[in-house]
Amino acid sequence: MCTHCVHSVALFEKGYQQIALLMFYQMKFLIWFKENTIHLQHPPSFFGSKTWFNTVQFVT
Repeated sequence: MCTHCVHSVALFEKGYQQIALLMFYQMKFLIWFKENTIHLQHPPSFFGSKTWFNTVQFVT
């Protein structure tokens, strides 16, 4: 394999790792955000509804 191909693969793997890490942290933030909003004093009809959570999942 030529050095250029090896370099491209290495770059691709590095980029893939960064994307995976970003998605992992986004999931952690979403879970943290969801837990915090439940603890906050908000109308339960808004935050308790499954439709709100589904829209959050749909948007992200």
